[in-house]
Parts: sequence; C-alpha cells; structure tokens
Amino acid sequence: PFLDLQQTLASHGIHIDLNAVANVLGINLSTTSSGTLLITAVSFTVRLLVDLLVTCVAAFWLLADGPRLRAGLLTLLPGRARTETDFALSAFVVVFGGYVRAQLVLAVLVGSLAGVGCFLLGVPFALVVGVAAGVFELIPLAGPFVGAAIGALFALTVSPALTVETLALFVVIHIIEGYLVSPRVQ
Repeated sequence: PFLDLQQTLASHGIHIDLNAVANVLGINLSTTSSGTLLITAVSFTVRLLVDLLVTCVAAFWLLADGPRLRAGLLTLLPGRARTETDFALSAFVVVFGGYVRAQLVLAVLVGSLAGVGCFLLGVPFALVVGVAAGVFELIPLAGPFVGAAIGALFALTVSPALTVETLALFVVIHIIEGYLVSPRVQ
C-alpha cells in the first residue's frame, strides 16, 4: 500500500521517498504490517485528542475559577505580603498578557506577509507556507528560520531562482518585522 501511495502522489507531482520518511519516524516498512501502522496512528491520534481535551478543561477551569483561586491564595498570606502579592500577580497578568498578544500579532503578520508574498512569487502551496511561517514565528530564535526553510523547500520544487527570491522575501519580511513592527508592538 505504501508503494501505491507513493505512485499516486508522484502522479500528482508530489515526489516523496516513503522509505526516508519511515526511517525518520523509526518505522521499518518492510517488516511492519499495515495493521501495526494503523494501530500506531490511531493510538497517537487518541493520545493527542486526550491531551487537547485535558488542556481545554484545565484552561477552562483556570479561567472560570481564577479569581477564586487568587482570592484563596491571598487569604493565606499576612497583610503586607497580601498587597504585594496582589500587585505582583496583577503586574504579571498585564505584562504576560501583553507579551502573548504581541507574539500572536507578529505571528499573524509574518504568516500573512509570507503567504501573500509566496503567492505573488508563484511558490507552490503558498497558504501552507504562510501558515507554517506564522506558527513557527511563535518559536523563539529558530522558528523564523524554519518558516523560511519551508518556503524555500517549496520554491525549490519549481526552480533555484524562485528559491533565492523566496529567501529574499523572508529576509525582507523579517527586516520589516524586526525593525519596524516588533519594537512598536512589544
């Protein structure tokens, strides 16, 4: 079935070496049955869904009971420590909330610019490149490079000249983000 998948993708212009992908994932295709792969995929999906559910429930609980938890914490402290802790918690919420909002704005900006720029350049899957660039923008230091690498890899499927243009686009995007937008937003 893997060879059929590889041939189907190749007929649509998507050339993937499934053996290399399997090696990266630690799967030996020659000895692994389809049933084993299916069970692995299903168990991974179930674990992911359970993790997402637990995260959503915990986030909802903290949002719903946050003020009560804060009040309970403050009642455990003596008078002066109570006011200082209340101020510190308020300051933390303002600063951390502002930082998260700024990072999200920058990620949306970089993702939008990358998607539109790649579309205008003719890079295949420009929407995917834009979303990936936006998501990877949230990862400090290495994230912007990974987003640019994804765009460059898609551009490389067309021509080396388009790859250079795409890399130049990402350099311009990060100059705009780093020197114009980021200092004002953050």
